[in-house]
Amino acid sequence: MVKGLYHRKLVRIFVSIATLFIVLFTILFCVLSISLINSRNAALKTSVQSQFSLARTSLSVINYTMANLIGSSATTNWANETPGTSEYYYRALKLYQELQHLTSQLDDREYEIAITSTEPDAFVVTKNGTRPKQWYFENESRISEETASQVYQFFETNKGALVLPIYDGSGKLDTITYALKASYYGHDLVFFTYIPARTLFHDPDAMPYFLLGPNGSRIYSDNDEDTARLLGGVVAAFPAGHPEDIEEFNDGGYRTYLDQMPSIGITIGFVDTRHNRNTDIWIICLIIGIPVLAVCALLLANSLTKRLYAPINEAIDTSEIPLLSFDHDGTGDNDGTPHIVPKAPVDEFAVIKNMGSRIKELTQELLEITSNQQNASTQQDYRMLLAGTIPTNTQDTDRYGIALFEVEESPADGYSYSLIALQANTNLMDGIECITLTPSLSAVIFRCAAPDSTETSPHESFMRTVQALLDSVRNEDNLKVAVSDIVVGKHNVYRAYRQAQVILDYRRIYPAAEILTKEYVSSSESEDYYYPASVEQTFVNYTLNGSQNAISLYDEIIQENAAKQLAGPTYQHFVFVLSGTFLRIFQELKSSPEDIIGTSIDWLDFYSQWNKPEALETLRAILVKIVRSVQASSSAEDDKLLEKMKGYIHSHYMYDIMLQDLAKKFNITPKYCSTLFKKLSNDTFKNYLNQYRIEQACLRIRQNPQVKISELSLEVGFNSSTSFIRVFNKYTGISPKAYADKIVAEEETTI
Repeated sequence: MVKGLYHRKLVRIFVSIATLFIVLFTILFCVLSISLINSRNAALKTSVQSQFSLARTSLSVINYTMANLIGSSATTNWANETPGTSEYYYRALKLYQELQHLTSQLDDREYEIAITSTEPDAFVVTKNGTRPKQWYFENESRISEETASQVYQFFETNKGALVLPIYDGSGKLDTITYALKASYYGHDLVFFTYIPARTLFHDPDAMPYFLLGPNGSRIYSDNDEDTARLLGGVVAAFPAGHPEDIEEFNDGGYRTYLDQMPSIGITIGFVDTRHNRNTDIWIICLIIGIPVLAVCALLLANSLTKRLYAPINEAIDTSEIPLLSFDHDGTGDNDGTPHIVPKAPVDEFAVIKNMGSRIKELTQELLEITSNQQNASTQQDYRMLLAGTIPTNTQDTDRYGIALFEVEESPADGYSYSLIALQANTNLMDGIECITLTPSLSAVIFRCAAPDSTETSPHESFMRTVQALLDSVRNEDNLKVAVSDIVVGKHNVYRAYRQAQVILDYRRIYPAAEILTKEYVSSSESEDYYYPASVEQTFVNYTLNGSQNAISLYDEIIQENAAKQLAGPTYQHFVFVLSGTFLRIFQELKSSPEDIIGTSIDWLDFYSQWNKPEALETLRAILVKIVRSVQASSSAEDDKLLEKMKGYIHSHYMYDIMLQDLAKKFNITPKYCSTLFKKLSNDTFKNYLNQYRIEQACLRIRQNPQVKISELSLEVGFNSSTSFIRVFNKYTGISPKAYADKIVAEEETTI
């Protein structure tokens, strides 16, 4: 084989390429590793901030409710009465009604509040009613009476609040008990607030977390030793003083995200246990990968050198090429062939060119992914601005405006084509961002810098932009646009959004107007009646549910418009719109007036007498009949459901059935099943099941007084004789053996 200068040059080239490839791989690996780690940390931080936002919002709502409840006159009056007096019971009922009012707002957050005093014979007031303290902690409370006693003892020497955990069967944090003592003239009251973990966190299992409450109380996401040791170490490593500006810190290989809520004295922390672990994995991969890659590259370089040089060696005519070098012993190769210079080089640059093209494609893909992530982040930021939950820079002097585009009827096959076109058009415009809120509603956010004195005002520019957008997407969809005033700074975007929402409520009052502004609405407000869309929807919901609140709300609407002294045409329009609501209610109930109120309604005759006082009274009488009919229908269905539930218990009492089994049978949640069973039967599932089991046990003892207690307990569904004897004694007042002896004695007396 010929080995000359070109061969040595080829070896040097491939070794250089291999070295360069390893360096590039190392750099690319490091860049990608850092990018992936940062992306992961950023995504994790966004997720944690979302968790914090939900927790902060939920705790603010609960704290607001607690503050109103503590300062309520109903609470003060009850605390100042002596237990056992008639006035005490009356005040307890008033407090129960106040608690029902404050905790029944239209909010989807789940929590419960129980109020009691430190007196042993005091009541416990919950949204379910007033309960004796002992009965409440045995049958309804999420904490035991012993735990409650410890809370009372704690508050004897301490002030403020106390936070206690409740874990489920798997050791996960299920509920947080927030106990707060309030002092009054008569007695001190203790407020127990039960907050499920899912109310605070939409994904409580994402990573370990802890809550630090007042008076040094701690709650961990799990009650196992490993989690307690991990979170305890993190808490112990807190910086001195717990400064409020600390959002995250690293200690012991873990990154901890903090959110402090000083209004209620709670600090929440999420611990990322995989932060340093992921970094170590990348470093280990790099340390192992580089030597392996180097060996592979050298072997590949050697192999490529031989493969590429073989055709050159075959093409060389050694008789015409002068000898340039020999082996050190002057004998040439093993076959005596001398080393000569190759005739032509090999074109190895095509490989490099192909590699460069591939790197360019990967870089372009990476840029596109980064751009998509930035767009998604911008959309999320603007959504948070509309919700008023994102921190903003108070030095922001840009001008902002909100325009709400709504389609009257959302198409059944998905999003409106008009709103899709609106999204596409705004993507091509600078200073405009379109946020899709619902399939039939989008928000357009207009932004511009502070104008010079010679420039067009931001409001004029905004209105021209809104008109242009409306013209570009107008088709068969019935679009309505509500435009807010121009505000300064991001911190006022939420106010502009709320203003646009209020203006949009007037869309049905002014059906001919496509663009509604504050000026347009204000100019006609003195001639308008009071019946916004939100109030109409609430009235419809109350009526469909058979709630007495529908009648009260109807009276409020009539009184509000009576005070306005509406003019003739306006009053006629109001009566017609109100009667239209009743037609909508009949449609929602999928029934006719004959089926619901027992008679037909001549709407043409009603419309001809719209100006008579009896018209509104007629509508009220119809409303009363509708509410009663819905209530009666609901009561009949409830009775059927209760009989089915009892039938399931009667046929399965001998098994180890639980509330979850009954809920699964009727395809409802255990909590709703418990509430529904108690509402329909005026008894709890557990009490009814145990009482029926004891009745069956008594029947079996009467049939066979010599039956063994251990066998009898299993036959009626108890897992142990001890539990059976305790429950039997609770419901009959005597033990099973004493009951059997009593039956035997009665039989002997009869004989």
